[in-house]
Amino acid sequence: MLLIYTTTSTTNHHHHTQITAVGPPWAWWSGRRAAGEGMIGCGGWRVGGVEAYEALRWSLARINQAVGGIGSRIVSDSYVPGVKFGLHVYDSCNHGERAVAGVGEVFPVVREGPSSCSPLSNDTLLALGVLDLTGVTSTHQSLSHLLHKYHVPVVEAAAHAYIPQKERGQALLEFLAELKWDSTALLVLDDDYSIEVAKVVTEGAGNFNVCVSNVVRVPMLPPYPEDADQHDEQVGSNAQYRALVRTAASDGQVSGVVVVASGFPLIQILAAIRAETSASRKVYWLISDLPDEEVDLVRHVARIARGVWVVAHDPPAMESFEDHWRLLQDVKITPNPENEWVLGYFQQSKRCQLAGLPKNVVEPLSADEDPDEPPKELPPCLSFRMRDDDLDVLARTRAVVPAIHGLFTFFTAMKNAWKLKCRNRRGVCQELQDLEREELQTDFLSPLRFLHQGPGSRSHAGLKGGKRRTDPPGTLSGTSLGLYRILAIPGNSTVTAHQTFVMDNSTLRVTGESYSSKTTGCSQGACNSCLDGPGHLMQVTPGQPVNKTTVAPTVEAEDHVLLPSSDHVVLAALFPIHQPSPDGSDCGDTINEEILQEVEAFLWAVDQINQHQKLLPSTTLGALVLDTCGSRIRTMNQVTSLVKGTLPGIDVNINDIQMFVTSLDPETARVTGEILSSLNVTSVNMGPSQAHSPYALQMSPPINKEAEAMVQMLRFLGWDYVSLVVSSEDAENMAGAEAFRTVARASRVCLALDLKMVPLEAEGSATLAGQIVEQLTEKAVVGARGVILFLTLEDTKALLQAVQKAVSLHRLHKHQIVFLGTTTWGDHKDQLREVDAEIGGVLALKDGQQDVRDFIAHYRLLDPEKNARNPWFKQYWEQEFGCVGIACLLEGKPTPVVPYASVPSTPRVIQAVFSFGAALTQLLGHLCPHAGGKICPGLPKWRQRTVLNEFLRNTEVSRVDKPSEYFQFTENFHGNAPLEVFNLRRAPPSSIQKYKYEKVGRYVDGSLTLGNAMAEYHNGTVTVMERLTSSCTSNCASCHSPEADHVFIESPDQLYILATFNVHERGDKPLECGPLRGDRGIQSVEALLWSLEQVNSDPDLLPGVTLGAIVLDACSSKEKAVRDVTNFLTGNIPTRMREKVPSANNIVGMIAGGIGEEVRQVIDVTQPYGITTIATQATSTAFSNTRRFPALLRLAPPNDVTGSAIASLLLYWRWEVFSVVYSDGGAPGDVQKHLLRETEAHNLKAAMAEPIPLKVDQVEYMLGVWSRLAEAAQQGARAVVLLLEPHHAALFLRAAAGLLEEGLLRPGDFVFLMEDSPLPYIKHETEALGMIVLQPISGAVPAFSNYFRSLSLANHTAYPWFHEFWAEMFRCRGAGCFTGAARNLSGHRFRQAEDVVSTANAVSVLAKGLDRWRREACPDKENGTCPDMTADEHYRNKLFQSTRSITQRGVDGRPVAFTVDGHNRAAMIQVLNFRRVSGRRGAGLLRVGMFNEEDGLALNGTLVVTYDAEGNERSMSEVKSQCIDLEVCGGVVAVAKPAKKRTHHLPRYCIGLPVGLPMIAV
Repeated sequence: MLLIYTTTSTTNHHHHTQITAVGPPWAWWSGRRAAGEGMIGCGGWRVGGVEAYEALRWSLARINQAVGGIGSRIVSDSYVPGVKFGLHVYDSCNHGERAVAGVGEVFPVVREGPSSCSPLSNDTLLALGVLDLTGVTSTHQSLSHLLHKYHVPVVEAAAHAYIPQKERGQALLEFLAELKWDSTALLVLDDDYSIEVAKVVTEGAGNFNVCVSNVVRVPMLPPYPEDADQHDEQVGSNAQYRALVRTAASDGQVSGVVVVASGFPLIQILAAIRAETSASRKVYWLISDLPDEEVDLVRHVARIARGVWVVAHDPPAMESFEDHWRLLQDVKITPNPENEWVLGYFQQSKRCQLAGLPKNVVEPLSADEDPDEPPKELPPCLSFRMRDDDLDVLARTRAVVPAIHGLFTFFTAMKNAWKLKCRNRRGVCQELQDLEREELQTDFLSPLRFLHQGPGSRSHAGLKGGKRRTDPPGTLSGTSLGLYRILAIPGNSTVTAHQTFVMDNSTLRVTGESYSSKTTGCSQGACNSCLDGPGHLMQVTPGQPVNKTTVAPTVEAEDHVLLPSSDHVVLAALFPIHQPSPDGSDCGDTINEEILQEVEAFLWAVDQINQHQKLLPSTTLGALVLDTCGSRIRTMNQVTSLVKGTLPGIDVNINDIQMFVTSLDPETARVTGEILSSLNVTSVNMGPSQAHSPYALQMSPPINKEAEAMVQMLRFLGWDYVSLVVSSEDAENMAGAEAFRTVARASRVCLALDLKMVPLEAEGSATLAGQIVEQLTEKAVVGARGVILFLTLEDTKALLQAVQKAVSLHRLHKHQIVFLGTTTWGDHKDQLREVDAEIGGVLALKDGQQDVRDFIAHYRLLDPEKNARNPWFKQYWEQEFGCVGIACLLEGKPTPVVPYASVPSTPRVIQAVFSFGAALTQLLGHLCPHAGGKICPGLPKWRQRTVLNEFLRNTEVSRVDKPSEYFQFTENFHGNAPLEVFNLRRAPPSSIQKYKYEKVGRYVDGSLTLGNAMAEYHNGTVTVMERLTSSCTSNCASCHSPEADHVFIESPDQLYILATFNVHERGDKPLECGPLRGDRGIQSVEALLWSLEQVNSDPDLLPGVTLGAIVLDACSSKEKAVRDVTNFLTGNIPTRMREKVPSANNIVGMIAGGIGEEVRQVIDVTQPYGITTIATQATSTAFSNTRRFPALLRLAPPNDVTGSAIASLLLYWRWEVFSVVYSDGGAPGDVQKHLLRETEAHNLKAAMAEPIPLKVDQVEYMLGVWSRLAEAAQQGARAVVLLLEPHHAALFLRAAAGLLEEGLLRPGDFVFLMEDSPLPYIKHETEALGMIVLQPISGAVPAFSNYFRSLSLANHTAYPWFHEFWAEMFRCRGAGCFTGAARNLSGHRFRQAEDVVSTANAVSVLAKGLDRWRREACPDKENGTCPDMTADEHYRNKLFQSTRSITQRGVDGRPVAFTVDGHNRAAMIQVLNFRRVSGRRGAGLLRVGMFNEEDGLALNGTLVVTYDAEGNERSMSEVKSQCIDLEVCGGVVAVAKPAKKRTHHLPRYCIGLPVGLPMIAV
């Protein structure tokens, strides 16, 4: 099979698929999916990529068809006779790194060098080359170099560049000549292809009487937004592109604009054209190519522009392929790996589910959707019929033509090679198999010449042109291009595409009405305003227009405030004092009153510092204030002009500016912060900033803190089922909602609804809000009382007005919904007072920053005469009071008092200035102690700015609003101001207002305090909010077992122990969890956390290193355990966690808890990585295979040692014959195998070995087992070894109880030896008396017991399982768990779980092994880590060797030492006797001996007893289990090989079982 490797870009499910055929395949790449998170993540399905993939499948079928008809041709063999091709299709998801990885899989030589051999290079499967439909093979430099170096044939046929530049440019020129525009502007992307196309237009314009009056080059930006969450914003309103569009349109001074661009910049340009309505509608637009995605933008532009044309392929549709595409739209089609992608796309488009396809239907992720959240239930697919209009068909043709051309290019080259090498012999001859890739590229592919409509071609009948000999592979020359006018259909979202001209092989044909403008073009030589040649195209600066003449206008200084500083220390401030103009590019006429208040706060704070006796006593602080008008373009111009020193009329040196105080929107703050950070200049934004760097700080708490506070409130109230409503067009609220979803999932809070509000006109907004209230009401009926709001103020008002209306119409009782609102509600609560009476309950967050009284007094006394330094204050005064100065006096108005708005941003400004003053004071004292309180001369500017930033971020300053508390920036670069919680409640009767907001709580430093919040019923009675519930009561399937299944303890050194424990039982489904396993799983987790704390606090163990941990809940499910561990090792984890655990190399060890099949599966996952894995309870002897398990250590005694211990007991009492009853499979079967091997070696005989199938669940089956035991006893086998799973043990004893009751069985007839937990037997005391029990010994750990008993819900909220355990233990809910009588676990009946010791020992062993390796890898470092610890190529093996060599005393004082095969040779097995003990009520377990593999059996036989039929105690030595019938027993007459016994007399004492259980069974 010949393999053509192809790349594309699509989304989800399989990242690659193989289209196979009998014979030779090739591979390809495409872009069927959009880019997702990280370097290799995938997003939603891309229609163009899916269409290209189907074009490949369709074309391949034609190539491989051996009989029948293709169009009008009859074929009798495949295209290359006797040869069938295949494709390995790889989805690059628009990520270059994914493409590189895919090529490396098919061509290992690219990844590993010339020493590697491709697994595809054999007699039946030949990897021939790469078909690239994305362009990555040329844009990714390292990949391009490697493919060229190793001669991998590449056909690059990216849709935006497969037409030669000259042909596209010539077509544009011909079309423009026919359109007869007076003047034309070119908007040209600054990439090689677009510039070459534009050159053809500008060079030939004069000859074609085309006037090109302006060329605007669009600078190349990153192909996709760096932050996927900002994608919609960047597409919709990127200010740079909008400015370029306005420049090109020239306010209608040109007739039309030709857009020569492709890829993401073209999408941005189209979005800008759509946004710039006033400029767009004045001119015609001609788009040289359709965009790769978001074709809807062309439809939008067609609705607003004067006219829109696009250049696309002719004919507009590939009819044969369109037939194939329509056939795919049949929901009855059977899904298979080859059509899964296209069906997945149809599912995505129709938002439905098709049987047979994966249930996680992939949809394009919007910014507020969580990729890790389980998919929502979707309706079944009833139809896949797509409603495509003309534009969709044009776009599809654009996607499929390059795929068809690229594939036929390669196969035609292969056919030529077959003809030459095989001399027309059918099939793949040896010479063709021996064809080198370099020869294929050089001799057949590069010089190839063919036409799609040539003799013998199987290409599409409508596809013209082909490849010229000089064309690069993938280029389509001589094809037909059409010019289509896009016309919007009134009242419909679709458009029509009217073909007006066709450029066919250098010949222009008019096919429809030209739609030329009513003006005529300039006569040749008379175009005075036209450019005279292409030289301008090369000289113009990107983003700037080219004109014949340029007049530099006189620019006056903009309004500003400048307070000079003789010490050259200036604080700059950027405030949006004016509202923006309607188009957002400049200033409007309205003053923003709250912002003007911030300006005055800034100037007042500067004045205060200049008068302060301790802050900068010898330095005069200057200030500069600029008005950004809320315009991003204006802000960027101001900042860059300040940096360059070119801001007109403002003489301020950037070197004098020490810091910027800004009040900008998040995106503008981010861009500003990045510019200033590059100069080490600190900026402090009052509101949210997306910069997140040490030099870009924000005063306000981040929105994720509000999300955390809300979840804390829900936990306090005990609410776990709520609805969420989000403003979908507001980036800050979207980010907050995403943070809430994440924290809520971790806290097991389920979302009943996740709704979005979009900005609409008033009537539409009210309708949408009403619909949302209806949905919230429906969910409130089934328990979702709580509603979380991440809304803008406008959306909050609209929603509450809809609630008010619903309450007044009795559609909603006010107490049915309780709102939790962000600071948007709390900070503007006075603007929401009109709906107070209809709100049953609300908890609203408010910024904890309080007003500064001294500033309020100052501000309220300002007037225009006293405040002449502020050029905007006079305008504000007139706006507020209607007159200024003498005009007011003439009207007889008294001097008004300036109203003060209580908003958090005002004190934040003052705090920022005072924090700067304190930091600069610290700097002067630190760096310039002898400069008299001034900046010392000669201090390097970078040094000054760096140290100032350090002091600013780390200096505690008294809060300006509350001097008893301190303000400081956190490690995440935001202010530490608290959040306050306000509750709406009824006011006292004497109050003017009926309702008031009262402060009831505070959230600071991750801790919530909350008092009695109140809620009001519809009848006016009130209740404490915690008495209300918000939990699911109906149809709660989607809320069962939320994915809160890991605990993460961060390590600053990025060194982690990964652990799996069974905290919960297995759920009904493999990946779901059931109820808690009591406190056993919790104890396992706590043992790890406790021992980790011991390690990290030990100064001699891993000094300077902090170990972290990741704990997963396996839920006794092998499927879940494997999924979760694999996700962590492969990096398929949340982005935030991936930053802290970058790769599997950061996992230094693994602890696998449990004994079931999930342990085996986990170990199988970790061993290929070489991760040192310690199994705490696994006993299977299969783990001794060091080839299969090369990095595994085990702490529990293995099954062969347990078998030897049982055999030693049989030998001790000389029980020559015995019976064995065991559960078939698993550990019991393994122990039985080794027991029989050991007893046979000592001539002991198993009279009966009875396996019990695992599925047995009936007592009747066990009655048959008892019958066969009785038969064996008649031959002398009274000793019975029981190796039973718990459910089998219960059935076995129930059968015994029945036999005893019927008199068919007497006590003393048998004596039993059993292994593992005796709990099932102790529950049947009568049947179990005298039993001998073998169990791994685990000593008590008092330190852990004290630690566990001290835990409380208040001090231990690290993971939700503990909250769940607490609620279950004390039968409490929500706030009752915090305020109940139980403060800690001191009253808990603590019984140490069996794996506490082994878990703690595992942590200790791993830490000591890592410490030993650290000392070897970092010999020159006494403390901390070094790169070689994880960079060494043999790091895994060396770490394992270091760990295996550890010998230590465990936490219970018992030794731990490992053998060569990795098991603990010092592990002890205790021998217990279930017996009555004098002085105690009932029976209990008495330890009578111990066993280990080194010392053998140590037993005090005098303590071991059994009981006769009358219940009398008998010494176990009196029991005989010897053969009666020698023939039946095989001639056993004596024990030939007595055991090597080391019998010690042990003291007599009672023990519990397991450790910590009652000594005397009840």
